[in-house]
Amino acid sequence: MKDLLEDPVTTKLWAASSLPNDDLSIENGIIMFGSRRWPLMIDPQNQANKFIKLFGKEHAESGIEVYKMSDSSLLKYLEIGI
Repeated sequence: MKDLLEDPVTTKLWAASSLPNDDLSIENGIIMFGSRRWPLMIDPQNQANKFIKLFGKEHAESGIEVYKMSDSSLLKYLEIGI
């Protein structure tokens, strides 16, 4: 799948945002950015978490905001987002 769907320029941007350059990570990135819905990321090593934060800050138009479950205003931010 990687050989068919990979865009080398996009892959280099992902690698610059700390996505590991192994085949599995690139395939997961292709699936994540090619899907219409939000992906479920099970991330025991926090690689996806770090990648999403860096990539979002660098490439999103309005940036990215991160909230923790312990944030007292989380419910308010969820309501605003929905």
